[in-house]
Amino acid sequence: MDSFIIDMHSATQAYKARTVLAGAGIRSAVERSHGRNGCSFRLRVWGGKGKVCALLTAARIPCDIP
Repeated sequence: MDSFIIDMHSATQAYKARTVLAGAGIRSAVERSHGRNGCSFRLRVWGGKGKVCALLTAARIPCDIP
């Protein structure tokens, strides 16, 4: 199954999102990325974008899927 990336604002937000998705049976992983502006966190998700975005929005986590 294909995966997609959601950029997160912080590590705390990324881990909270992973917990929310795990509760719904959706596989995800927190990844740390390094760039010119330092490090940032993102969530790699395996599952349907529509369901993922609905779950994150309900948990008050921004769903910025490209």
